[in-house]
Amino acid sequence: MRRRTLLTLVLPTLLAASVAVAGAAPQAPFRRQTPASVEETALPDGVFHRKIVQPRYEFFTLWPDPGAPGEPEPILLEQIFRITENTDAEGSPSTLEAIAWRTGKGSKSRYDTKLWSISGEANEADMLRYGEFYRTTQYGCCASENVQRVYDLRTGRLAAVSTVQPAVVEVPNTPVRRLVGYHSLSGVVPPPEAEGEKRLPRLLGILTLSARGDELHRVAVLEAGPPTQDGYPEREPFSPDLIVRTDGKDSEVGTEVNLWAAEKNPVPSNLGGYRVEMTFVGETTEVVYVPVVADDFDLAHATVPPGLKLARVK
Repeated sequence: MRRRTLLTLVLPTLLAASVAVAGAAPQAPFRRQTPASVEETALPDGVFHRKIVQPRYEFFTLWPDPGAPGEPEPILLEQIFRITENTDAEGSPSTLEAIAWRTGKGSKSRYDTKLWSISGEANEADMLRYGEFYRTTQYGCCASENVQRVYDLRTGRLAAVSTVQPAVVEVPNTPVRRLVGYHSLSGVVPPPEAEGEKRLPRLLGILTLSARGDELHRVAVLEAGPPTQDGYPEREPFSPDLIVRTDGKDSEVGTEVNLWAAEKNPVPSNLGGYRVEMTFVGETTEVVYVPVVADDFDLAHATVPPGLKLARVK
C-alpha cells in the first residue's frame, strides 16, 4: 500500500516536467556560410588558368591578460583564401581576408560584432604561441623565402614581418611580450629598405624588435665593404638562424624565453638582460650577437664579424 502511494506522487511530477520540456522552444543554431568555388579556364598552348575560393572557419578563446578583469571570450575566425595560378608558372599567388567576430554585449545573435579584420597576400595562416598571435605566411617562389606576418590576436595590429621563426620574449605573469624577427632581402617580399629611395647598399636584411602590436626598432644587417655597382650584396642574402639567449646562470635559449627579472616591474627600462644571436651560414659561419638593454638593441656592445656590419634604421 505504501509503494502504490509513492508511485502516485512521483508519476504526476515526471509528467509535468516532460510537458514543460516539450513546450520549450528550441534555440536556433548559429550558422554562417561562405561559398567555396573553383574555376579553370583553358588558355592557348595547353595552359590552364585556375581560380579557387577557399573559406575556412575556426574558433579560438580570447583570454584576459594576467591580472586583468574579465572572462574568457569565444571568437569566431572567418578566413577566405583566394588563389590564382597558371599551369605554366611556378607558385600560386594567394590573398587572405580574415575577420574575427565576437558576440556583442546584450546581443541576441552570436558572433555579430567585428573585433578586427586584416587582408593581404598569404597562402596559409595559423595561431602562434598559445593563441596570443595570429600569423599569416606568404610562400616564397623561385628561391625566395617565405614571409611571415604576425598580428596581435586581440587587436589585429601588425607586430612583425619576418622570414625566420620569430622569437618571443615573455615577461611571466604579465601581458608584456617582445617579438624578435628578421626580414631577409631574399623574402618573396623584401623589406622596404631594399627598394626605392630607402634602399641601403649591400643590405642583407632587417632585424626587428616589436611589442604585441607595434614595431619598436629596426636594425639593418649589411655586408661590409665598398658599395657594389648594383647596390646588392655579393653573397646570397638568405636568412640566418635566429635565437634569443637570456643572461645569468639560469639562462634560457631558443625562440621562446622568459624574462623573469622584469616580472615585478615590466617597464621598458627593465626589459633587457638578453641577447639576439644570428648565425649566417655560407662559405664561412658568421655569428652576430646583439644585446638588448632598456627595450632596445644595444649596438654599441654588439659583436659583429668583419664581413658584416649593423646600422640603425629606427
